Formats: sequence, C-alpha cells, structure tokens
Amino acid sequence: MCFINLRSVADTINTQTRRITMFTYYRAENSTAEPALVNAIEQGLRAEHGVVTEDDILMELTKWVEASDNDILSDIYQQTINYVVSGQHPTL
Repeated sequence: MCFINLRSVADTINTQTRRITMFTYYRAENSTAEPALVNAIEQGLRAEHGVVTEDDILMELTKWVEASDNDILSDIYQQTINYVVSGQHPTL
C-alpha cells in the first residue's frame, strides 16, 4: 500500500464528504477529488517505484477500497477507479 502525504487531497475529500452528507448530488465530471487523488497516488508511486502505470493506480485504489471501513471514502475511491477506467484522467 502506498503511503503519501494527502493533506490537500484529504481537504478535497472532506469537502466532498460534507457535500455527500448534505445529500447534494454532484456529477463525476464536476468533481475535483478524483483528479487530485489520482495525482497524489501517482506521485507517491512514482517516488517509490520510479515508473507508474494506470494499472498501478487502479491496483492501489482497489487496495484502498478493500481496506477502508469508511463507506464514504470507499465510495470516493470507487468513483476514482471509475474516473480512471473511463479515460477521463490524462494519460500517465
């Protein structure tokens, strides 16, 4: 599992969590959490391994989904997986 400093990503996720808690619906293409989370994971994996592929990011996110006890975070991680798989994130 990749351990990186996610302060700005955590702030974004906390903002998303507040929005979800208020029962406000935001379309995925309007969200800033997914690109920020992918970029943070990419930076952490690149620092660890030097090279990062889309599969590496997907595997890391899958580990996070499986390890999370927080339903909201699991949803955010799953949305981020969908974001990467859908091709919305620029190529690595």
